[in-house]
Amino acid sequence: MIYLRRQSPHCEGQHVDRRLFNKRASGAHGSFILTHLDKETGVYLLHAGAAQGITLGSTFGFDLSNLIPDSKHSNASLSTLVVTKVNTFTSELAPLEDPVSWIPPQFYSRMIQRGADSFSIYSKDRLWLETAFPPEICTRLSAELTDDPQKAFLWLTRDESGKVHFERNDPMITPFIGSRFPHVVDEDKVELIQQVLQAYIQFNHHLTRTGDDFKNVLMELRTLSVTYSEDFDMILTPAGDDLIQNEPTTVVVDEDERLGMTISNQTDLPLYPYVFYFDPSDLMISKSALRIPRCEITLFYVVNWYKPPFGAGIGSLSAAIDAPLPPKSTLAIGYGSGGVSPWQFLLRDTDDKDVGFFKMFLTTSPVDFSSIAQASPFEEHTSRTRKPSAVKLPDAERWGSKLSTIIQLRHPAAEEL
Repeated sequence: MIYLRRQSPHCEGQHVDRRLFNKRASGAHGSFILTHLDKETGVYLLHAGAAQGITLGSTFGFDLSNLIPDSKHSNASLSTLVVTKVNTFTSELAPLEDPVSWIPPQFYSRMIQRGADSFSIYSKDRLWLETAFPPEICTRLSAELTDDPQKAFLWLTRDESGKVHFERNDPMITPFIGSRFPHVVDEDKVELIQQVLQAYIQFNHHLTRTGDDFKNVLMELRTLSVTYSEDFDMILTPAGDDLIQNEPTTVVVDEDERLGMTISNQTDLPLYPYVFYFDPSDLMISKSALRIPRCEITLFYVVNWYKPPFGAGIGSLSAAIDAPLPPKSTLAIGYGSGGVSPWQFLLRDTDDKDVGFFKMFLTTSPVDFSSIAQASPFEEHTSRTRKPSAVKLPDAERWGSKLSTIIQLRHPAAEEL
């Protein structure tokens, strides 16, 4: 394609994650984070920092591409690097081995071990637990075995049929839907049991971490009323009270009801919002363009409801992207020109109550949150013609988050059907 110096390509809308022509092939995965050598400092910079949950001491393997390995394409890690400094949106890496094999000036890094406090797990069958989680696995997962169930974040129990049950010790979730997960795993699937713990640690890490408190940025969730234009185009308009004005809040689920969010920026900063829904009833953190949680899936599910447009070009890591939430403005999500579908709460047929969390990450620069995505271990098998230039940043890079807890109850009328 001819390079046009005055163009800065942008991609936005509901299906920004869809591959070109929906080709059925293994593609790029968000867990591979772009990394490059800063020629001025000689430091390797990971394009993710505190905003994306990177922690000091984490180790990464480096790969030449961000493609998922399959039967036709290998993408093995060539060396290991460790995080030596965490900035707001980037992190500094240094080779862990000495001497080091050749490292290219640009590559992709994938996390091997998170540098963080240990995550305690417990089982009455200590011998089995030690077999399932030997020391090298505990080190890689930042986990530790404990004999005190009250100090454990996760309990594992084997039943007489050879199934492993998982129970959490989580004050954010347990008071609303209990401690036991609906999933079980065969005790001989040790690797899968380890993946469950890894996914739970990932989910908990991103749900509970916080940055700056943007008190003057507000989230509101309202029912959408439906009208039609003269051309029979559907028009969605927020109506009624804000459903998340309390923390936590309780809503009665109407599966025919569509919801929309309004974000108000009352600060003097241009902001980039990234809205996720954390469903502690699935073990997947998804970067897909899915907007409605699937009622048939169960154990940690994180749906990326809204993310700003992204671009390509020269001049910065993400090209020149206009902030979707300028100072003293509002952004509509799920209605209007927001570019994404409305929200809908759904309950599984076996549940009368559920809980979930809307979490909004806010940044003062366009960044990529793809690295927090993970596959579920339970699954089967403004102007566009200006010259591209570096994004004009505020005096200080900042990131923060807002969290809203939603307790969902089945509508009484549904029980009469």
